Amino acid sequence: CGELVRKAGIKWRGKAEWEGLVNPGFLMAYTSEEKKKIIDIVMEKYFSIFNEYPKTVASWLLDSWSMDYITEKYSPNAFVICREQWGMDAYTLWGGPYYGGYYPSKNNALVPAQNKSEQINTPVFRMYTNDPLYCYYEHEREKYNKIDYHLFTQEPFWMCGQNPNWVKWHYDNLFTNNSSGFAYTELGQENGFGWNEKLENALKYQYEFAFSERQKYGFEYTTFGEMGKKFKKEYQTTPITCSYALSDWADKGNKSIWFNSKYYRINVFSDDKKVWIRDIQKYDETQKDPYLDSPCLNKDGVYNALPIMDGVQFSGDTVKAGIYFGEGTICSVNKENDRTVIEIIADSKKIQLFLKEDSVEMVSESTIKADFVYKNNCDFIKEISSANISYKHHSGKEYNLTLTEGYFEENKIFSKNNKIVMNLS
Repeated sequence: CGELVRKAGIKWRGKAEWEGLVNPGFLMAYTSEEKKKIIDIVMEKYFSIFNEYPKTVASWLLDSWSMDYITEKYSPNAFVICREQWGMDAYTLWGGPYYGGYYPSKNNALVPAQNKSEQINTPVFRMYTNDPLYCYYEHEREKYNKIDYHLFTQEPFWMCGQNPNWVKWHYDNLFTNNSSGFAYTELGQENGFGWNEKLENALKYQYEFAFSERQKYGFEYTTFGEMGKKFKKEYQTTPITCSYALSDWADKGNKSIWFNSKYYRINVFSDDKKVWIRDIQKYDETQKDPYLDSPCLNKDGVYNALPIMDGVQFSGDTVKAGIYFGEGTICSVNKENDRTVIEIIADSKKIQLFLKEDSVEMVSESTIKADFVYKNNCDFIKEISSANISYKHHSGKEYNLTLTEGYFEENKIFSKNNKIVMNLS
């Protein structure tokens, strides 16, 4: 890092030659003119070695200005950034598409663009697949003894990636349960970890399993660059993706569905007792990257979307935030034309959730009542009226959730004509 920055004629602010902190180790710690110089030096060095510019550009964090500049000047096929995580090391990426690829907004690298005119035309993919059941509350890791601490990702350094049952379960869910036309997973390990026997055995097993079972699952081996090239041919804007697990590798009875579109993401979850929506994040291409206009001066980098319901940020003390339907479970997931249909049973009542690109519909044969649960001091929520919740993001941006069917009353959502419709466009 230090050598590169000095070659660009910029004073290096790090204590060591390599810094893992955002300031000064990442592009968002520099002005747009400084970013341009740093990027150009890297690209020309790469070209001098390989006689072409890279097809994949990857970093734990990449900002929207740099993505746009690299796209327009160097035409890569793919960007790769860090997985969804809360406060891990110096990087928080929270609210972005959980699975699949997306075209980012020119204003925010984590947020898909809604209109082609505002999108960066290089797709973004996420490093290391998260466990769809247990990774969401990973921020609670402080509760665990360091000896027992692990991350719920595919990385062979951690417990999930070392568990053959989890690996098989992961492939079954990702490539046979997938209700959308696009899915991928990544093989490999971050090189910052020390080599040991468990890592060696797990990495070897994952490669051997993927190779031996590829015909069964119908996937192909590819690079991120090759995948990005195909992605751009297949999709001109961000596609709908949906990945889910209706079985639990840990035998705790949990089920989880992650749906992403260019307008929002949603997670529907059930344990062995109840069913609820853990997460809804709204995407707005006008939401600015926090470092778009000025450099990041902190050691930590934070990227996020606009939370409608957030099981992490809206929870506190004894309150676990969510939209709760009652005692029950997720029964099925199916794709019907342009929508994903989830059937749940809650308090002995069948409810269907129709997930469309820009809305969520909930339909039953009788009245639907759901508890909208959040902590008392939730500073995102400004006001709840009969058909609308108004929010204010920490950046100052204001946004809304509007019901076109149904209504709010005393922190509960009720159906109208047995239907609730959330407009998320």
